[in-house]
Amino acid sequence: MDGRLAEDLLEGLNDDVLMQRFIDGETDAFDVLFRRHHRRIYHFARLMLGDAGVAEDILQETFMAVARAGRPGAARFLAQGRFVPWLIRIARNRCINRASSSQMRRRSQSVGATMQTESPAPSPAQQAAVRDELQLVQDALLLLPPSQRQAILLYACEQMTYQEVASVMQVPVNTVRTLIHRGRETLGRSTGGKR
Repeated sequence: MDGRLAEDLLEGLNDDVLMQRFIDGETDAFDVLFRRHHRRIYHFARLMLGDAGVAEDILQETFMAVARAGRPGAARFLAQGRFVPWLIRIARNRCINRASSSQMRRRSQSVGATMQTESPAPSPAQQAAVRDELQLVQDALLLLPPSQRQAILLYACEQMTYQEVASVMQVPVNTVRTLIHRGRETLGRSTGGKR
């Protein structure tokens, strides 16, 4: 079977099946998983850490961990409809490690240049307004304690339920509710009430 045709067939499979196929030796399945989730992991890391270069490193480290999970004898991913929370937990842990390491020097950069859209190109004035607003939100997020920032990003950006956020963060659901509530209050104050 032609390589492109094989990948096209894989595109219709869910993430758990793709991961299992990768574990079974089908390397094209890994490529599909990467294409499907690399932007999500990059943007999560970018918002967590505020640095485009570090976010790129986190993206690479996260997918290297996924690749290692597909090796014979490695700790196995257990397919239970939980690929995305598992993937984000890997990225989250790497973000935490990076943020606490001495290598993390810079905390903020503009995200406007890295945001990709499929709509027609906005005018320079629109681009500047979006960059300014994104910078305001990113700066406010970076002021939050890491646990609040993580909870808000997982809930709002990744559109996870409280239960899924709790699973990724490995905390009780009530803790997630508290973190999100406090984070929203702080964001509201730091952005002048805009949320």
